[in-house]
Amino acid sequence: MKVLHLIYTHGVAGAEKYLQHLLPPLHQYNIESHLILVSPEAYKSKLAEYCLKMTEKGISITVISGTKNSFLQTAKQIGNYTRQHNIEYLHSHLINSDVLAILVKKLYNRNLTLISTKHGYSEKILQQVTDVNQLGSLRYKAMCNLYYFTSWLTLKFIKHNFAVSKAMAVFFKNMGFTKTVMPFIHHGVTIPVTEGNSIQPYNHPMLLIIGRLEAYKGHEYLFRAMPQVLKHFPLCKLIVLGEGSERKNYEALSETLGIKNNVVFMGFSNHPYVYIKAADVVVTPSLFEPFGLVFIEAIALAKPVVAFDVPAGNEILKDGITGILVPRANSNILAQKIIELLKNTDLCNQLGTAAYKHYCSNFTTEMMVKNTAEYYTSLAGLK
Repeated sequence: MKVLHLIYTHGVAGAEKYLQHLLPPLHQYNIESHLILVSPEAYKSKLAEYCLKMTEKGISITVISGTKNSFLQTAKQIGNYTRQHNIEYLHSHLINSDVLAILVKKLYNRNLTLISTKHGYSEKILQQVTDVNQLGSLRYKAMCNLYYFTSWLTLKFIKHNFAVSKAMAVFFKNMGFTKTVMPFIHHGVTIPVTEGNSIQPYNHPMLLIIGRLEAYKGHEYLFRAMPQVLKHFPLCKLIVLGEGSERKNYEALSETLGIKNNVVFMGFSNHPYVYIKAADVVVTPSLFEPFGLVFIEAIALAKPVVAFDVPAGNEILKDGITGILVPRANSNILAQKIIELLKNTDLCNQLGTAAYKHYCSNFTTEMMVKNTAEYYTSLAGLK
């Protein structure tokens, strides 16, 4: 079976990391994986290390310079690739790639079977979701924009879809895109052995937040919790990994809150595992996560995680057992729980140990690859 994965990308984020873990081991199931990255020229340099790693792992990877304005030309290039390499399945990731995949099939290779992984939805909409089962007026608000129509259109033309979490599968149904809840396959990760070592540790407590510096990731709530944390642990450091449109605002906020000397903006890192291993607590205060790769990266290293009680974090963590869940957007309780963990090493170890066992049972690369291979096999059986 030959599967071409397609992603329109501006850099390495969750969906790209997902492919990095998924594609190389699929050959064990007689699945030949190819990967095409479509990226505007200005962003291609950000993909160089990623491409090198994928090539080293035996993945046939092609980078095409393209923008949304050149989708027809890009679709033709992809169509030519599918015919030259006898590709049977075109598996797209994220909405722009879904549009491209439909163009490829309709215009250049009608023999393709299209598959799509639903990694998320519009961040402006998702950050307003508190319960995927109770969307209320949000659905009707969302229907008034192009993103909703495009999502509906792609689901109309792409027959085979699965989500990265139950939360997202339910979300798509309750938004009116599907009549039933689509299948879902959780992410899985393997921590590279070479990245298992730690950075030089601080001689005081270290908190870590990983994610793009965007509003829905909830950095502001953690920043507002920090003054309370610092009353108990004045030398505590908050390490911020990631870049985004809110960086300047967060830097200004840290100065306004008087925590500037305790917050370290590290920017984007291709090697987050060394920071996770060095951290005392990993904090993920997102207002919504379609899945949340950081959750399983942290529990794979047996680290205690504090998060808001929102999808899909509450699908991965069980409060008080494999992590700590805090009421959504509540900085006061977030601070209290962080303080509780920093004061109680035994509790941190207990949560970390239970979380690691949970990871081993549910979120390994082997499980993700096996479940995905079985999904492909089920589609082959329909032909």
